[in-house]
Amino acid sequence: MAALEVRGERFRIVFRFQGKTWKKTLKAMSEKSAELLRASVEELLGLVDRGVVQVPEGVDILDFFASHAFRHSFISALAAKGVDQRIIDEIVGHQSEEQQRRYRHLLPSQKASALASVFG
Repeated sequence: MAALEVRGERFRIVFRFQGKTWKKTLKAMSEKSAELLRASVEELLGLVDRGVVQVPEGVDILDFFASHAFRHSFISALAAKGVDQRIIDEIVGHQSEEQQRRYRHLLPSQKASALASVFG
């Protein structure tokens, strides 16, 4: 699980990995962007736990999770804005359905909107 700490204009993501607590401070972001990044870190932790994504030995854990989370958030933001999947694939280099599925998820507001459109 990953948590978001709000400290004035700064945000910090806190998560546990390999028995340690890790903290990454984010600068110059909105709370909405920071929350999306937190959700991406949490999803990435799940992918690592399931063995879908491997963390290379000797890598800086904070840099690894931050860079993957930023990539994940960018791809999710493109999809949320309705950018065609083929264009997203071209931009980020996805070549298989498995790669697309790894990054594809809905934002909580999208889920709520979809339900509201059917059930009012």
